[in-house]
Amino acid sequence: MGSTFTEKEQLLELEAQIQTGKREELNAQSRVSSSIPRHYIWIGRGLITAALLCLYTVKYTPPTRHSVLPKASPLIGTPSRPLEWGDVNFIHTTDTHGWLLGHQKLSEPEPNASGTLGDLYSFIHHMKDRAAAKGVDLLVVDSGDMHDGNGLSDGFPPGGVNGHETNKIFARLPYDALAIGNHELYKYPVALDVHKNFAPKWKGRYLTSNVNITVISPSGQVKSVPLGERYAKFTTSQGRKVTALGVLFNFANYAKNTTVQSPELFAKEQWFQDVIEEEPDFFLLLGHMAVDKDHWPFVFSVIRRKHPHVPIFVFGGHTHIRDCVMLDDRSMALESGRYMETVGWMSATLPSKGKEMKFTRRYLDANRVTYHTDVTTFDTPEGVAITKSLRDLADKFNLGSTFGVVPKDYYLDRVPYPSEDSVVSLFVDKILPAVLPASNPKRAGIPSIILANAGSQRFDVFKGPFTRNDQFIVSPFKNSFLYLHIPYGIGRHVLKRLNKFGAFSDSVQDDHGFVASRYNAWRREQFNSFSGSLVDSYGKPLTLGYVTTDSCPGGHGDDTPHRPIPIFDAPGYVQHSNVIPSAANSTMVDVIFLNFFLEDIVKAANELRVEAEWDSVGGDGVLDARVTNPKTVEASNPLARNALLNVSSTVRGVSALFLLVLGMLALSSGPFFDLDAMTSTLSAQSSFNDSSSADVIAKYETVPGYFFHDNPHIDAAMLSPPPPRFGLIDSSESYWTKFKTTVKKLNEEADPLVSYKVVFIGRHGEGYHNVAEAFYGTKAWDDYWALQNGNGAVTWGPDAKLTALGIKQAQMAHKRWVDELHSGGGIPLPTKIYSSPLSRAAKTLEITFHNVSHERPLIMENLREIIGVHTCDKRLTRSAIHKAFPEFDIEKGFAEEDLLWKPDVRETSHQRDIRVRRVFDKILHTDDTSYKGKPSLPRTYA
Repeated sequence: MGSTFTEKEQLLELEAQIQTGKREELNAQSRVSSSIPRHYIWIGRGLITAALLCLYTVKYTPPTRHSVLPKASPLIGTPSRPLEWGDVNFIHTTDTHGWLLGHQKLSEPEPNASGTLGDLYSFIHHMKDRAAAKGVDLLVVDSGDMHDGNGLSDGFPPGGVNGHETNKIFARLPYDALAIGNHELYKYPVALDVHKNFAPKWKGRYLTSNVNITVISPSGQVKSVPLGERYAKFTTSQGRKVTALGVLFNFANYAKNTTVQSPELFAKEQWFQDVIEEEPDFFLLLGHMAVDKDHWPFVFSVIRRKHPHVPIFVFGGHTHIRDCVMLDDRSMALESGRYMETVGWMSATLPSKGKEMKFTRRYLDANRVTYHTDVTTFDTPEGVAITKSLRDLADKFNLGSTFGVVPKDYYLDRVPYPSEDSVVSLFVDKILPAVLPASNPKRAGIPSIILANAGSQRFDVFKGPFTRNDQFIVSPFKNSFLYLHIPYGIGRHVLKRLNKFGAFSDSVQDDHGFVASRYNAWRREQFNSFSGSLVDSYGKPLTLGYVTTDSCPGGHGDDTPHRPIPIFDAPGYVQHSNVIPSAANSTMVDVIFLNFFLEDIVKAANELRVEAEWDSVGGDGVLDARVTNPKTVEASNPLARNALLNVSSTVRGVSALFLLVLGMLALSSGPFFDLDAMTSTLSAQSSFNDSSSADVIAKYETVPGYFFHDNPHIDAAMLSPPPPRFGLIDSSESYWTKFKTTVKKLNEEADPLVSYKVVFIGRHGEGYHNVAEAFYGTKAWDDYWALQNGNGAVTWGPDAKLTALGIKQAQMAHKRWVDELHSGGGIPLPTKIYSSPLSRAAKTLEITFHNVSHERPLIMENLREIIGVHTCDKRLTRSAIHKAFPEFDIEKGFAEEDLLWKPDVRETSHQRDIRVRRVFDKILHTDDTSYKGKPSLPRTYA
């Protein structure tokens, strides 16, 4: 006989008993000798969760892949009642996020959602047959978000597109209408792939009523067009006329060259008014938008005013919850969960003479037990084939690759934080303290406070093999770690201040934060208000799962009864500290954190510095804590700017972890070259190692006071390109004559180991790759387009060429040289000219010095931009370069093929700096020309 519990403590006690019993059973099945060593392995998605698991050597037998409908088991609950059919019926999915093979772990509640997309196909197939036999309609609909969240969608190889392969398999299901989600719009390549390859498969039924994409037509025109179709009108198998629309919520973080119109404005469009003018048998509104507390009323009310009695069926998504609302007595709005955990069911008896309209809804657990078909053979040939295609794709993406074996379950929020079973505790107390020092051993001995946001982990970590697919599920984010080196008196209070801001403050708010807050609030309500039976009719505990309460009539909507999943609140931010608690406030420590909440870290540290909130300890003295917002640093100092860019572009994997001292950069003079400046006067000081005259260490310094570019109060970007006198400050009648005399005098009076040289550094004109990056946006360019040779209309790789504008820019530089030759006493021509091997740079140089200089430029292999991955940065063969530029010399040892460019490895900014430094050393120190005596003015184009 079922018992009723109203106290949360009793529910937790039962939960603890169940978990203890399961652990004892599992321990009995797989006992491990205490003498077996523990192994530690990184298991992370990029840097954000270089996860370290304590692994045991155990025998692991994977679950058998069933080929027939399994019987109910202790891991999977049994449906409570048959589904109710009406005149019109719907099967609904949403927010699948790549989970097309279902949930494959054995720990509760994962088996509830163990059905694959192939199983869903078979279910739909049988239900369509039953609908035909009953003479009723059954429509299958989806509300979007098919990308991001699982290795099947996210584990594509370099050069691929998220979701491209899974979309092809998803398109094999017999959906009647679909809508777009926000995860189809974060990256332009994904949006374009959906537009070109996925939407057309649905023959007008992929609905994007308020979403456009900008594309280049075959004729080269730039156009903004609906990503899918704005609407669809069709007739059901039973002859009912349907008007369908697909509406996305007011999404603001869409990729460049996509647009989303707010539902409020969309509902005022004339084309929308025209579409709904004709009265159908019912309206079908699909949309990636919560059915409650969102903008559906804007769309619904416009239709309802025009058609007060026509049924309106609404299917939403986005918040990952099960929910249902009645907008009026002739409408129902349903939202059906997330991650292939839930299949929604809605039925409606349409109004007719003597018959009122009646609705039912049900939330089905997505597994083979709970699919209601009553057939002898459940599997269909196509369903089996779909599942096989998904498993083949998993093999292709190497998603089954195992990093180790997890000894027990770790929970995201099912247990309190901190606790031994908490994923967050595992991450911040065991993983990060081991991974970060190993990644940067030079700072391993510095006392540190490690901060992380609890939201950086997205899923439970379950007992058993930890695979590449689990990496994508548990923590899919690609973030980097940074640090502040500040006094402990400030650092010790940063965590408190961060949690005061909140986990989703304005600076770190994102769509995931909104969804997580709605989803967790929904689960919390289930757990805190539960007062039902915890056992079935046989007295056995119900399986863990969702316990839904919504506002629709007809009793509870869950198809299978469950006991609720416990949920505990965790602070938004957590930390691990190895600083001795009694340490003085003036003790300098590293505060290490994820760049995701960089702005909040800087804000907190600055507030604490100003408020002097740390404890007062006598004798500590004054704390000099200059914590600077990196935006300010970037604007005020180019060296700091380049350092920031260098770190952010370098942090790509665990082995390349770099930690940056934000706002505490040493602004020392060194080998920094502002490539945006047309000219710089440099002093080069050489000091020789006493033990070997062959070892030369050069220190380069820009000499201020001669060119506008060196003035910190002048924005060089505001100077006309190229500026008069190439930016020389002196505007007297014989400015070049005076400048030449000045440089000669500097060299004559300089220390024997110091020389002054003038370098003109020119940048290539606009290339087709520049146009493409500006069009698609840097994020989409780096993620996808830079890996391609073009888009069908424009070619940028390998070795992007100059555009018509780029040629005009080079001609402008040519005119400037001609003008300066006849002004100010005549600009001294370069005695050496060097060129990048890339065509755009060499062509710019060729045009610039046409009939100006007769020096033969020397092409140097290493005088070029960052190399690798981007096709625009791969040079032509030596033969092709020589043919294109016969008036150029090519340095000795120049290979026929581009041996430096790799399709899968991109050089970091730091590596580029080292490479270019060597080129500069060669030009300024091993060249046979010298500014002493005859002035030497090298000219480089890169």
